[in-house]
Amino acid sequence: MKFHHLALATLTAVSLSGCFLANQVREKNKAECTANAANINNLPAGEQQRLIKKCGWKTQADAEMVARLCAAPVLQQPATPIQNGIVNERLPNGLVLQYKVKNGKPANTIDIYYPNGNLETHMKFRNSLANGWSQGYAPDGAKRTEFLYKKGRAVKYKTFRPDGSLNTKGSVDCQ
Repeated sequence: MKFHHLALATLTAVSLSGCFLANQVREKNKAECTANAANINNLPAGEQQRLIKKCGWKTQADAEMVARLCAAPVLQQPATPIQNGIVNERLPNGLVLQYKVKNGKPANTIDIYYPNGNLETHMKFRNSLANGWSQGYAPDGAKRTEFLYKKGRAVKYKTFRPDGSLNTKGSVDCQ
């Protein structure tokens, strides 16, 4: 009976330490992927390729995009300067932010337009935070990206080729 308890205790300790080690490895990998995404252009080509494969990025551009998404603040709806109507706000980069306001509250969607009038971004909100799929377009109107937001943070992405076909897709894990 003592042997049985000793064996069970040893097995439990080994199992728990295995979980602990697996978690340590997973956390180390996550930290390495998050830390290097922002600096991938500064790494040697071989190291870039190793990280792209290890971290699940499809391309170097994906790694850079994930780094920007992880560094971005939580997306919240803007405060509205009016009670009812449509807000058109010119942004410093020349784009125009547009959304409807009713009873002092912004609608659940925001659109951003290029200076030529074409849609650049369409984004949905819930409880004042970006939520759901947003779409991004090139100045000529071709879809470039889709991002899935939950509670203001991007969690998945898709990129598209100029012909509209899917180029890459992946998850955004910034933790």
